[in-house]
Amino acid sequence: MGCSTRVVTVRPATPEDAAPLATIARLLGLQATAADIAADVFRYEGGFYAAEIDKQITGFLVVRNGECPPCVIARSPLQLWRIYIHPDLHGSGVASRLLSAAMEHARANNHDTIWLGTGKDNARAASFYRKAGFEIAGVAQVFHGSGSHKDVIMTRPAI
Repeated sequence: MGCSTRVVTVRPATPEDAAPLATIARLLGLQATAADIAADVFRYEGGFYAAEIDKQITGFLVVRNGECPPCVIARSPLQLWRIYIHPDLHGSGVASRLLSAAMEHARANNHDTIWLGTGKDNARAASFYRKAGFEIAGVAQVFHGSGSHKDVIMTRPAI
């Protein structure tokens, strides 16, 4: 599934994309069904993006509004909640193109800061985000389902 010279396009995800999006999510450890992903497409309408190469879905991104950790200092923050790239395409530019779409979304919707949480042991992700202009803002306890863990919180201006 290489993409050395092919163009990555990003577009709003649709419910019809749910099955391939769920496949990518599961490859990366997110236990999500096509129904779960379709529900998220509706829930985050306007903030759920799919990346494609040659009309084949290669990854996705979800941005959302909502509460943010106290270490995020912003007038109107936007969370980069999920970014998943097919494992065969890590390092191919798909993530950079999706991140560009998140920044465009933030600017178009008057957000001044984009923030995210990543695992403290996820050096590859942290390196990618640092190269994209994110800086560590702090650490926050993240709750999910019946569990929780600490994430490193990173921010960058949405300009």
